[in-house]
Amino acid sequence: MRSKLLIIFFTFFVSNAWGQNPDSVLIYPLSTFFFQVGKHHPVAKQAALLPAMAKMEIRMARGLFDPVLEASQDEKQFQNKDYYTKQEIALKIPTWFGVELKAGIDNATGQYINPEEGTGSKGLAYGGISLPVLRGLLIDQRRAGLQQALLVQNLNEAEQIKVLNKLFLQAGKEYFEWMQAYYRLLILRTGYLLAKDRLEGIKQNILFGDLAAIDSVEASIEVMRRASLLAEGLTTFQNATLTVSTYLWDENGEPVDLAQNVIPERLDSLIQFPQYMLDSLYSYALTSHPEILKYQFKLKQYDIERRLAQEMLKPDLRLNYYPLFYSDFSGTGTDNYLLNNYKYGVNFYFPLFLRKERGKLGLTNAKITSMNYEMDQAGRDIQNTVKISWNELNNIYELVGIQKNSVSYSVTLRNGEEEKFRMGESSFFLLNTRERNLLESELKLVELQAKYAKAGLTLEWSSGRSIFSNYIK
Repeated sequence: MRSKLLIIFFTFFVSNAWGQNPDSVLIYPLSTFFFQVGKHHPVAKQAALLPAMAKMEIRMARGLFDPVLEASQDEKQFQNKDYYTKQEIALKIPTWFGVELKAGIDNATGQYINPEEGTGSKGLAYGGISLPVLRGLLIDQRRAGLQQALLVQNLNEAEQIKVLNKLFLQAGKEYFEWMQAYYRLLILRTGYLLAKDRLEGIKQNILFGDLAAIDSVEASIEVMRRASLLAEGLTTFQNATLTVSTYLWDENGEPVDLAQNVIPERLDSLIQFPQYMLDSLYSYALTSHPEILKYQFKLKQYDIERRLAQEMLKPDLRLNYYPLFYSDFSGTGTDNYLLNNYKYGVNFYFPLFLRKERGKLGLTNAKITSMNYEMDQAGRDIQNTVKISWNELNNIYELVGIQKNSVSYSVTLRNGEEEKFRMGESSFFLLNTRERNLLESELKLVELQAKYAKAGLTLEWSSGRSIFSNYIK
């Protein structure tokens, strides 16, 4: 009675789990899954912000070359006396070559104005340049900042590929786990239904006196064992479905759950990677892996920093020249503004020991050397990872071929034993053993096929190629 109750329970359990119309089942391909992940997943959206953030970095760096408008006014009134009134407006225009253009108007009047600063009621206008002669002629902080910001764009693009590849690697592995759970469940369901039908057949044979009653006990135990495995497999499939759903979001940023009638695509369509693909992946990894690119761009940034540090070793010598004229442009024809009316100056600055500048240059050189060591080690690690992934992929491919033969042989043995059992030349124990071996071989094949799929994904990830672009055409 207990055995019958268990059988009824699991029959009800399976019929509810699989009672949907086969025509309503929808296949959810890996490419569609990746497309939705790449379009709506929060991590993918974060990665999509990296190029935009780099553009803002460039905009900020270019802002150092923006023209600057300055204006000021100072007045002093004391005991009904107009001590002074000072007005100044100036426009500064930095240029890429280190030259700064400046034009403005000064107006300084009053009873106690410094004669040196006095301009008369008309005011004085000026326009001229400030020219670096030594330090800052080849490169300065403005140019270095912009050059480094331009490299940030390349850095962020490499980081974007790295982040997305990691996301698709994790998502793809979960998809293949879901795929394995689904096809494992199909095998377990087939085994359960087969055991259930065989139990009914054995009962009929017992009634006719062809089999001993003890065979029904063993058959019932086998049904319950397979029902237990099926229940476990169903739970695994449901959990795998939930895990895959965690990668799915809609355009509004809301999480999406897979429907019950959605299943993964077929698992047995394996593609062997030819030898030339290893050479291609290996070459790509050495030159275009996101991690290698990041090191290369960082080295370029350090090189800009090194050039700036070398520039700082030079004396700071700046020449300033500004012709003067009345702000209303009045004057005689004999006024020679370039030779007679002007402001001229020389600024010189040079630390005698240059300890700060030499320390900065030495530190930058050390950073470059250290970064080169890191890049060499990273390149070697990437090469080994590609080779390891390749070896694992080929090994699993060979195992899949062996396991397919094992399944084929197990089918032959099971069919032969079943025919012998039907003719009364074998026992239910032997038939059951053959069938268990067949089910185990089929489950092992599904496991290896899922492993192969994950190994192929890992190989592409280890090479640094964009997984998304490889699967979304």
